[in-house]
Amino acid sequence: MIQLRRGSPILITIAAVIPLYNGAPFIREALESVLAQSEPADEIIVDDIWYDDHLAILKQAFSDGKVRRLGFVHGNLDQIDRAGRMMVHGVLDMLPIAHPLHSATECLKHDLFILPGASLIAKAAIVAAGYFDERLSGYEDDDLFLRLFLLGYRSIYINEAVTQWRIYPSSTSFSPRMARSRMIYFHKLIEAFPDEPRLNLYFGRDVIGPRFMRLLRSEFIEGSRQRDKARTAQAWADINIIMPAMRPRTRRRFAVLRPLIEVLYDGPFTDLARFLLRQAVR
Repeated sequence: MIQLRRGSPILITIAAVIPLYNGAPFIREALESVLAQSEPADEIIVDDIWYDDHLAILKQAFSDGKVRRLGFVHGNLDQIDRAGRMMVHGVLDMLPIAHPLHSATECLKHDLFILPGASLIAKAAIVAAGYFDERLSGYEDDDLFLRLFLLGYRSIYINEAVTQWRIYPSSTSFSPRMARSRMIYFHKLIEAFPDEPRLNLYFGRDVIGPRFMRLLRSEFIEGSRQRDKARTAQAWADINIIMPAMRPRTRRRFAVLRPLIEVLYDGPFTDLARFLLRQAVR
């Protein structure tokens, strides 16, 4: 797959998409041929690893027909590393969000960790929701499942691992593209869920802002610890964009500490900058 982006000069990005259905004996050769290109692909996309009862488990809930307007069924995940070693059994058991989802606020408050690769979605539901938002390359799954929820579709969660989820430092989850997509999704949510003071609903300050601020605080801290200046600078820039959505007292603390953090985070006193940021957005 080749993509041309408008502008001068023209930027061409290439994604090598390798379907794995019945192709396990040949996957190594296919990957090596892509990696050996004189002009390498920008991205290689391969399916996660399904357990052999993946489809049987997820299909059963649709077959039962017990849930009215069932939109999707999803299962738990086991996390593996780059080498395929087991890192975590039942990833979703360790997260603050409870499945299945019961309120829009829950969908907005946390990353959902509903992976399409661990889900079975009704075609009618995904068509009604308008498919994935193609502006997103990261959070596109959260965005889709939120829209399914808002349309009134129900979900079933199977607390059994159906997929091995491979995650490692150079995966898409930690890429600059994920950072850009995160901010697109933030702005999309802020626009879609304005505050309703007469109903005492303040989605920005109470739900959406804190969700993304937690993520960016972690990005800033990890980037700073790893001396990754680009990652740290991006997180800092995004923190400043999200700050107006936060509670007034948080904005006041940040306004006081911001000049110090600005000076310190790119120099030899990164430990102090991390400490001050924690105080500012605690």
